[in-house]
Amino acid sequence: MFKTDQQTLTDINALDWNSRSLLHFFDHTLTLGGRDVLYGCLLLPLCEKDEIVKRQETIAYLAKLKIDQLFDKYMMVDLESYLQMPQSSYSPSLFIHFADKLSTNFLSLAYQKERLFIRQSVREIATLLIGIRDLLASCVPSSRHTGILATYAEQLVLFWKDLDEKELHRLSKSKSPLRLVLKYDYIFRSVKKNIVQEVFKMLYTLDALYAVSKVWNKGGLCFPRIRMHSDPHELLTIKGMYNLGLDEPIKNDIHIHASQNIWFLTGANMTGKSTLLRSIASCMHLAHAGFPVPALSMGTVLFKGMMTSINLADSLGAGYSHFFAEVNRLKTMADNMATHGPMIIMLDEIFKGTNYRDAYEATSQLIDHISGIDHSIFFISTHMTDLGTALKGNARIAPKYLATKIDAKEGISFTYTLTDGIATDKLGMWFLKREGVFQRFQTLQSKSDKA
Repeated sequence: MFKTDQQTLTDINALDWNSRSLLHFFDHTLTLGGRDVLYGCLLLPLCEKDEIVKRQETIAYLAKLKIDQLFDKYMMVDLESYLQMPQSSYSPSLFIHFADKLSTNFLSLAYQKERLFIRQSVREIATLLIGIRDLLASCVPSSRHTGILATYAEQLVLFWKDLDEKELHRLSKSKSPLRLVLKYDYIFRSVKKNIVQEVFKMLYTLDALYAVSKVWNKGGLCFPRIRMHSDPHELLTIKGMYNLGLDEPIKNDIHIHASQNIWFLTGANMTGKSTLLRSIASCMHLAHAGFPVPALSMGTVLFKGMMTSINLADSLGAGYSHFFAEVNRLKTMADNMATHGPMIIMLDEIFKGTNYRDAYEATSQLIDHISGIDHSIFFISTHMTDLGTALKGNARIAPKYLATKIDAKEGISFTYTLTDGIATDKLGMWFLKREGVFQRFQTLQSKSDKA
């Protein structure tokens, strides 16, 4: 699996139940089980090319279908309860199952509610089996790649091996004799209970991936092309990347060569550095989940994990200052890279928990030590623009900034457009002078002198 952690998931807003999270963006599921599967896909991305490609193919194939009728939230809740009903699973044979029902006065008025529940559940499972079987059967002869659907079709063939299709159709379409209902009640809750549960899992996975396919159908997303690490040129290429959480996002192109795998991102607050990092991290997370990403096109090698430090907080309970939290975070990142292999590392405003000189030296040494690490990608954002000048001799570094425009009359314009080089604008001083902050204090000083 693709290694990540809670800090990273929080930084990219992956799993929160809010309107700007990745989970919320893709959550068009129709069952509770489907939502759980979708959550799991985003919680535990993949790092094997075959698994990722199969998931991409499944989503793309489902995008051409209309299968909403297969999914019913309340029906699946009832069916899960039905499978957990006691007693039937212990009947050693169908004959004894019938005998047990008769001996407990199952046909009496007192058992009417249970009879109705069993009859309805058997009918719904029969209908569900036929629907899934028909869906999967249609994808087998397809000339298109169908991902995991082909595997599901093979598994379902084994399930149908001992079933009577005519009886299932009879159960699904009309009021069936109690004898037939009890027969399949015994099959579903005893003989093939485990297999029925596996079919439910299939359904939930189909629901989750079908939900993603609905978003894919709306446009504006692409499936990443997976490259191999043997490619000597590009580690990551994204064209027209944007942030899913913004109403009017600015699109940027990302190009990271294997020879320049350290991004040094400079600029003042409000220029969009953190948002840019989150956008890249979200694309990488979704790519490894096998989901479409917000971009025109994307190509990437696969990584073993991603760890970010964008909204890192101190830990008062543990007695950690912000700087000590940064130190521990870096240690954790290094340990995970040593254990798992190539990763994406993002450090936003690194070492802001200490003084400028200390942060300058620490950042310089950190970059010096990671410059010899191949196959991973490092993103480092900072206010320390003068450090960029000192690092010019490091061929591994790609200096970047987000351009701003300053006009004496119109003020500052944030373009949020990625540019090569080191930021030179001193926005802090510009704002202080524009707002007349120093003049206000000077006026107070003059009044104090006169008094």
